[in-house]
Amino acid sequence: MAQLPAPELSSLTDAFEKGVLPSLNHTPPYDVVVHRLSRTKKVYLLVERNSRAEAVAKVFEGGRAVEMRDAELSNMHRMVELGFCEGRMRAVSPYRAVDSPVAIVMGRAKGRDLDHYLKWAIRRGREEKLREKLSLLAQWLGALHLRSAEDVPVSGKRGYKYLQKVVERLCQGSVLSEEETSWFIQAASLQLHGIEKDDQRVFVHGDATPTNIFFRGGLVTAIDFERSKTTHRCWDLGFVAGELLHHFRWRGGGHRGVIFLRHFLCEYSLCSGISHEKIQRHLPLYLAMGLLRIARNPWLHLEHRRWLVDAARQSLEPLSGFWELAVRG
Repeated sequence: MAQLPAPELSSLTDAFEKGVLPSLNHTPPYDVVVHRLSRTKKVYLLVERNSRAEAVAKVFEGGRAVEMRDAELSNMHRMVELGFCEGRMRAVSPYRAVDSPVAIVMGRAKGRDLDHYLKWAIRRGREEKLREKLSLLAQWLGALHLRSAEDVPVSGKRGYKYLQKVVERLCQGSVLSEEETSWFIQAASLQLHGIEKDDQRVFVHGDATPTNIFFRGGLVTAIDFERSKTTHRCWDLGFVAGELLHHFRWRGGGHRGVIFLRHFLCEYSLCSGISHEKIQRHLPLYLAMGLLRIARNPWLHLEHRRWLVDAARQSLEPLSGFWELAVRG
């Protein structure tokens, strides 16, 4: 697994030693080691061996690296302002920006991610643990949406535009036909009538996938705020919904993901004060968006990608809708 060039690694360790460790009340001499955490992204774990203090460095690349770094850093500071730096509901703390390489040095999320508990439930039958973690995730999202709610009505137009972009990409990749692409765009447009100005704008995580949420006992910590934004709350709910249905089907759990999805939505309704009826009316567009987003992944078998497309279609069909999809599994 390729590392960063030596000068850039040195820049990260220097930022850790001079800008982070003193603020954590650790004093020299320091002995810092660096480990790469991801095969697909340049994310590094920095460990000071004497104190065992840790930080994570996320490196951004490409022509928009600085813009992306600054946007995520701003979103992380927003999470601090919303109170996600203490208590049981947390977000990783932003420590400092680095310019070469373009990076953010931040705190490390402790514990196991939601993906771990999904595997346990599907392959080992540890379903109660998954229910417990989904309840905590519902509380985390409920807290985020409640704390950030604005007295400004929200529509589903942003979700519609994102779905349109995804289906056009699936068409280009020959996963969808042109006829199917047109159907999805039209069906999604019709969903907007049930959403228009019927809820408040909130700040969403934007990428609430199983590898971005960590649990340690009753502590929940989220990472990766690159796609956070102010929009409809169902942006987050639709991503979680799509991931649950996808993971159970993909990993051999069949239709059982529906059971856990119902549990998650019930818990979210209780802690957010948003009625089941409103969620039922608003979620189909965002569920379809979440399922189709997953279907873009070329490493998934075409048969499963088509299942995701069919599930998204059912969620948007007027005579079936999300709740019928949930009953059918």
